[in-house]
Amino acid sequence: MRLEGRFSDVTTQVRLLVAGSVVLVAIAGIAGVAGVAVAIATVNRLTDELVPAADANAAVLQDMTDAETGLRGWVVTDDRTFLQPYQQARTSLVADQRQLREYAEKHPQLQSEVREQEAAVRDWFDAYAVPRVRDPAGPGHISHQRLLFGKSKFDRVRTANAAVQGELNRAVNHAKLSAFSELPWIVFVLLLVAVAGAVASLFARRVAHRITEPLVDMERTVDRLAAGRHRRAA
Repeated sequence: MRLEGRFSDVTTQVRLLVAGSVVLVAIAGIAGVAGVAVAIATVNRLTDELVPAADANAAVLQDMTDAETGLRGWVVTDDRTFLQPYQQARTSLVADQRQLREYAEKHPQLQSEVREQEAAVRDWFDAYAVPRVRDPAGPGHISHQRLLFGKSKFDRVRTANAAVQGELNRAVNHAKLSAFSELPWIVFVLLLVAVAGAVASLFARRVAHRITEPLVDMERTVDRLAAGRHRRAA
């Protein structure tokens, strides 16, 4: 009866060991998967949304710079080859603005800046560039007052573009901080798994000792019984 009771206690401990280990590993695994999923989602947002939006905004400024440079070159020289980058920039500008607008539609905090940039771009073309292309160019047709007017319109474009880029930079920095903030959580989960494994290993050693102890007692009992039979037989 004593051995049966001890075996019953050992069985109970083994069951608790297995159940506890499963629970600890499951909790740690779920927490780890959640942390990794959040980190991956943050990285995906950086690569799939923020970086392309920042690239599109930089492309808008480059398009406008090409258009302004080409137009200014034509105004000074009357060489229409300078208008080629102006025309090409107007074409590529449509696609770059569309990409930036699509991002802004999903992020309301950026919509006002993007609308201001689009308004500044339209204003430069409508108030200065398009009317200027209609007029004669060359050394005899240069108006410094008109050039300064065009420059003021283009400065508005630069300011609006910088505002958009500022909002995008804040979003990028926030996403990076979010990704980095997940690292301690993931490290904590890994440490939790390691501690759970150490505790389970220690508990397993104790249970193994409890299992071997009654077996040794049983072996000694059997040896004594066998020795007693041997003496009686002799």
